[in-house]
Amino acid sequence: MIGKLTILWNMIRFRYLGIRYGKGLRVRGHIGLQVRKGGKVSIGDHFTCSSGNMSNPMGRNVKCFLRVDPQATLTIGNRVGISSVTLRCSTSITIADGVMIGALTIITDSD
Repeated sequence: MIGKLTILWNMIRFRYLGIRYGKGLRVRGHIGLQVRKGGKVSIGDHFTCSSGNMSNPMGRNVKCFLRVDPQATLTIGNRVGISSVTLRCSTSITIADGVMIGALTIITDSD
């Protein structure tokens, strides 16, 4: 039950921040989100994110964090999975369909 409530809570947070997402969004655990004014985030269908709380043995208790700066664009394709990942977008990051990003990965387009 707690898992379903967490997924629902994250869906509400995504909508509040203006993050567009497709069907089948699954975000397990608390995820850090920062979408600055003018920043855009688009997530395709069947996105899965495991964040903290031992959701992945490799990621331990490290939470996922997404930061999108003003006027930056983060685009995540369909069937993408991330686990304990940090994405920091200053200008533009695009993740193609079907990509799986492993635990503790950091992707950034800035220093």
